[in-house]
Amino acid sequence: MEDLLRRNIDWNALFKTADLTPQIQKHLGNVYTTLVATVLAAAIGSITAIVLRMGSGLLFFVGLALAISLNFIPREQVAKRIGVLLGFGFVQGLSLGPFLAQLARIDPSIITSAFLGTVCIFGCFSAAAVFAKRRSYLYLGGFLSSALTIMFFTSLANMFFRSTFAFNAILYLGLLVFCGFVVFDTQLVIERAAVGNTDFVSDALGLFMDFVAIFVRLAIILSKDNKKKNERK
Repeated sequence: MEDLLRRNIDWNALFKTADLTPQIQKHLGNVYTTLVATVLAAAIGSITAIVLRMGSGLLFFVGLALAISLNFIPREQVAKRIGVLLGFGFVQGLSLGPFLAQLARIDPSIITSAFLGTVCIFGCFSAAAVFAKRRSYLYLGGFLSSALTIMFFTSLANMFFRSTFAFNAILYLGLLVFCGFVVFDTQLVIERAAVGNTDFVSDALGLFMDFVAIFVRLAIILSKDNKKKNERK
């Protein structure tokens, strides 16, 4: 993986119309390459969980420990940090296994549609951030964080009230919020690289979490639509 990141990939062909220096372009190339590898690790983890019929168990805490451990590994130890990130992606995939297995029982095409939809959504919003005016979307940070906090407490309250309307509102609002986070986080990655912060592993982790959040919400929405279609038949 480390060798892959060090190859002379010509990212200029992709970013040449953006207001990005060669240093930033190289950093974005490393970030997206690492992100793709982490998504693949998560896919392998999901398949493993489905085949072995594993439960989620304490995987959340394992993943949390791996994510936190990145802060304590020196940035110079690139291979080790990438290994931890890929391990985190694999564990995230394991934790999604039961959810994906349930979707597969409903309609296997939901998983494929949700993944392709997530790739398209993520790609479009990320590209919008890359080619937009520098720092033009950083103001979204406060709004998105506030929306996330409201969603969290609303979800807690809805555990008692069990309102279908509230659940759907949180679901669709959550999808919009994490689409916004893709834009915000992408521009944040660019600005960090502009001042010399080239920690592509941590940046890939943030974007990976956005990717997973969008995928899960899109999968739930598609499964609900599938259920409605079956009820009409």
